[in-house]
Amino acid sequence: MKSEILRVLILLALLSANVFPQEPKPRGRRDAWPLRAKVYEPLIASTAQRYNVDPRLLWTIAYLESRFREDVVSYKNGKPCAYGMMQFTIATARRYGLTNPYNPQESIDAAARYVRDLQTRFGP
Repeated sequence: MKSEILRVLILLALLSANVFPQEPKPRGRRDAWPLRAKVYEPLIASTAQRYNVDPRLLWTIAYLESRFREDVVSYKNGKPCAYGMMQFTIATARRYGLTNPYNPQESIDAAARYVRDLQTRFGP
């Protein structure tokens, strides 16, 4: 009787510890960023070359700010404050002539010029 109770307790402990492999979870929208990145990498590379900036910087900005989503809006104190893949504020977008922050080509171009200007001001 004791050995049977012990077996049941061991089985319950194993089941509660998630020792057994589980079914893989379906890939959702969160895992789609690598596919979006591949779409924009040629544009990032050519724009970086045009403005003589490291394409890895532009890639990192797009990844950190939006996971390569062009439709992102960020909020501060409940109000929208940054827009698009590269997350431009209205003032910075205006300074770089960015009229549509949701357009990836325009946004990446403006971001490259911004990075170039920052590197000129602060060094590489």
